[in-house]
Formats: sequence, C-alpha cells, structure tokens
Amino acid sequence: MEIILKQDVKNLGDKDDVVSVKAGYG
Repeated sequence: MEIILKQDVKNLGDKDDVVSVKAGYG
C-alpha cells in the first residue's frame, strides 16, 4: 500500500513523499 505523507515522519519520510507501508498503517 502506498501513501503520500501529509507531514514529515521520523524514520519514514518527508512531507509529500510517497512511501510503501504495510496495510493498517495508513
């Protein structure tokens, strides 16, 4: 599952990055 970050997330990415996460973390 891919999500676009709404804000900077430590250990994950920066705002507007598209990241793949396990279902349930979105």
